[in-house]
Amino acid sequence: MDSCLEQLQIAVASATTGMTADDLTRHPEGKWSAAEVLEHLYLSYTGTIKGCERCLQTGKSLARSPSWRDRLVTALVVGVGYLPRGRKGDKAYDSSGYAG
Repeated sequence: MDSCLEQLQIAVASATTGMTADDLTRHPEGKWSAAEVLEHLYLSYTGTIKGCERCLQTGKSLARSPSWRDRLVTALVVGVGYLPRGRKGDKAYDSSGYAG
């Protein structure tokens, strides 16, 4: 696992080397900037780490059995490739905190 995180760190550093603050925050209308994407990944990865730590501390999984709705949505997204528009993600992983 550590080697994967190290590879990720190297890839991010390589991709952002030489970028100015303006470069990082520039984005097309309605799209995320590089800084927002990086913040979103940071928030989602740290949330995953916290969830894994809770599982290790309690010795229990946070997973549940999928419902019929879960299975239908999975079939639509993974099997058919349908991605519904206009859905909002979890606020905890929203990257609105960095770029203005």
